[in-house]
Amino acid sequence: MFCENCGKTIENGATFCPHCGAQLAQPGVPVQEEGTTVLTPDMFPDEVKKSVEAAQPVQPAAPVQPAAPVQPAAPAQPAAPVQPTVPVQPAAPVQPAAPVPPVSSAQPVNKTEAFIAAKQAQQQAAQQPPVAPPPVAPQPVNQFAQQPGNPYAQPVAPAYPVPSQPAPKKSKAGLVIGIVCGVIAVAVIAILAVIFINNAKPEKKFYGNWQITLDYTEQIKNSMGDSKKYFDDDFQFQLEFDFVVNKDNTYTFKPNEAALEKTKATFREAFKKAMVNAFRQSDEEFSDYSDEEIIAKIEKYIDGSFEDYIDEQLKDFDLKEMLKEANLAGNFKADKEHFYLSEDNNHAVDENEYFVYEKKSSDEIVVTKVVAAEKSGEDVFPVPFTMKKVK
Repeated sequence: MFCENCGKTIENGATFCPHCGAQLAQPGVPVQEEGTTVLTPDMFPDEVKKSVEAAQPVQPAAPVQPAAPVQPAAPAQPAAPVQPTVPVQPAAPVQPAAPVPPVSSAQPVNKTEAFIAAKQAQQQAAQQPPVAPPPVAPQPVNQFAQQPGNPYAQPVAPAYPVPSQPAPKKSKAGLVIGIVCGVIAVAVIAILAVIFINNAKPEKKFYGNWQITLDYTEQIKNSMGDSKKYFDDDFQFQLEFDFVVNKDNTYTFKPNEAALEKTKATFREAFKKAMVNAFRQSDEEFSDYSDEEIIAKIEKYIDGSFEDYIDEQLKDFDLKEMLKEANLAGNFKADKEHFYLSEDNNHAVDENEYFVYEKKSSDEIVVTKVVAAEKSGEDVFPVPFTMKKVK
């Protein structure tokens, strides 16, 4: 049996509850409190008992239902881009509470038994594991700024998260066009720079090695007086010089030694022919003689070798010695029409002395005029003469 006060199990027939100390009612013995009269069924007439029992049928006690768990409030979501949600692990299935056995209608139910049934239901509910609240589905976040409340405004539907759009890729065509424009700009600047430098520094067209051929044929003939008539019409006397212009605007000018030897041999043959012509013209007797016959007559006349005689006559004709002062070096300067040479490296150019030139090509320049302080300037540099670049 159970205690009517605390509901705990006690021995049948106990007078007091060993747990709470309450006095227990004995079967058939009503508990009488002070100042009260306990009515027993024997005190009522049989008719009254029957009418009361018929009017109040005994109903079985309804099983106690466990209280519904309170759903927790959904947490407020921050107004930030929605992160992918972690899948929620399904909760363990909830074990249903053991049903409270209904009280048999055959037995009378009183307050004590109803109290005991309620206590048992509470103990069984306490022994069941707590029911996990159902997972809360993620709510869409409104990404729009919250507007001030307006009671008359239409409700705004929540905005669903919009997937971020990838940044547009830069056009490769634009990049290529930019590179091409840059290359063209650099090329144009380079061309303009070359033109500017060439115009700003005319000496550049002279940089390098040049060969100059000076023709002294007329000067030699004029120095011979009447003897020039014995020289053939095809007689030529030319000298070659090496002219080098350096990038530091200095120059060197000197005779070409290999060309001097060739000029010396050519002049010797011309002088030998002139001697034969002079002997032939000295007497009509020899007018029809050949060159060999005349040479034989000359050798008989001089009593010696004609070749030795020519060498003796030309022993003072040493071109290297004669042109040793033609080895020059100094400073160089040029403009669009003139170039200037100083007499040595220790003096600046004299702009009153210059050469007038015409550029025929990148490899050929013709000097048309020489302006010198001395009148013999044109004799030293007979004009016109040609400068050819040595490759």
